[in-house]
Amino acid sequence: VTYASLWQQEIKSDTANPLEYWLWQVKLHEVNAHIRLRNWKVVTQELKSLIDETQIRWIATPDSDVAVKLDWMKAQIVLLMRLSRVLLQLGDVKSSTHYFDEASRIYAFNIGKDNSLQQLLLLSQALLLFSTDQYPAAADVLSKIIDAESQSVSTVSHFSGQSQEAQQFFESSPLLPIQSSSSGIAYAAICMQDLTDDFVITSAINNFAICALYRKNISEAVVRLENLIRVHPVRFMTDPVIFNLCTLYDLTFSPDVSTSKKKMLQKVALKYHIEDPMVHWRSFRLN
Repeated sequence: VTYASLWQQEIKSDTANPLEYWLWQVKLHEVNAHIRLRNWKVVTQELKSLIDETQIRWIATPDSDVAVKLDWMKAQIVLLMRLSRVLLQLGDVKSSTHYFDEASRIYAFNIGKDNSLQQLLLLSQALLLFSTDQYPAAADVLSKIIDAESQSVSTVSHFSGQSQEAQQFFESSPLLPIQSSSSGIAYAAICMQDLTDDFVITSAINNFAICALYRKNISEAVVRLENLIRVHPVRFMTDPVIFNLCTLYDLTFSPDVSTSKKKMLQKVALKYHIEDPMVHWRSFRLN
C-alpha cells in the first residue's frame, strides 16, 4: 500500500519526467539482461513487478488523460505477453495461458485496433498452439502475421521497382520428396528478444518454418519465405530468415539445386548491400 501511494504521489501524467522515463528503461533493460543470463526466477519476478507497476500508474493517471492511461494499458498488455512467453519457455503452459488470456481480455475490452499489439497477441497465440502440438492451427495464425506484414511493406512505393527486380533471382525448380528430418533448424520455437516489429515477424517466420517441418510441408514454407524476400529484400533478408530458408533448401532440393538457390540469395543480398551483421555469410550454408 505504501509503495502504491508513493507512485500515486510521484506520477504526474501531465508533465514529462525524464528521470522516471530513464528509470523505466533501466528496469526493462534489466529484464532483458536476466533473460540473456537465463535467470528465469528473477525474470518472472521482475515482469510481475512491472505489470503491477503499470496497473498502479494506470490507476494514478487522471481519467481526463485518456492517451496516457491508454499507454499504460498497452504497456501492461506487452508485459503480460512477455511473461506468458517466458513461462511457456519454462514449460508452464497453464500459467502462460492465464497471462495470455489476461492480455487478450484487456486488449478486447479497452484497446481499439492496434496493429502492433494485435500482431503480438497473434504470435503469443501461435506459440501456445505450437506448445500443445497443434501445428496446423499454429501455422494458420502465423500465416496471418506474415501476410499482414507482407501486405504492409508491399505498399511502400520506394521498393516497388526493387521488388520486381528481385524476382529474377529466383527460379522455379521441381521439389524432391519431403524429408522427415528436422535437423539443421537452429532457432528455438520461442524467441526471447526485444518486443519490436522485427521480433514479431522474425519469430513468426521461424516458427512457421518449424511448423512446416512437423507437418512435413516444407515446400509451403519455402514458397512463403521466398515470396517475402521478393516483396521487400531489405526488410526480410535477416540472418535467421536466410539461415532457415537455406536449411529448408538443403532438406528439400538436390545438392546442386540447393547450392544454386543459395547462391541466388547471395546475389540478392549483394545487390541490396545486405551484409553482416544483418546477414552473416555462414547463414547461407555454403561450403
